[in-house]
Amino acid sequence: MQFITDGPDIPDALLQAHEEDRVVFFCGAGISYPAGLKGFDWLVDEIYCLCGTRRKRLEEKAFQNKQFDTTLNLLEDRLPSRRPGLAIRKSLAKQ
Repeated sequence: MQFITDGPDIPDALLQAHEEDRVVFFCGAGISYPAGLKGFDWLVDEIYCLCGTRRKRLEEKAFQNKQFDTTLNLLEDRLPSRRPGLAIRKSLAKQ
């Protein structure tokens, strides 16, 4: 089955496996934009809001350079937590 003209042919068995919750599709970066979904930059901004903080100078520089994973790593390193990254993971789960 093709979902779009000249798109890849998806085997029926794979589609059926997905319907039965026996397979998960992992899509690469950038797939959200053509679908009209929000991007990683939006998600990073939301995480900062949910954590109740603003980007520090180095985090802002990484963000402006579109290094969003680095931005989150820097935030994770400075957040107070007995388990590093817990606040970020909780924020992600809300999205």
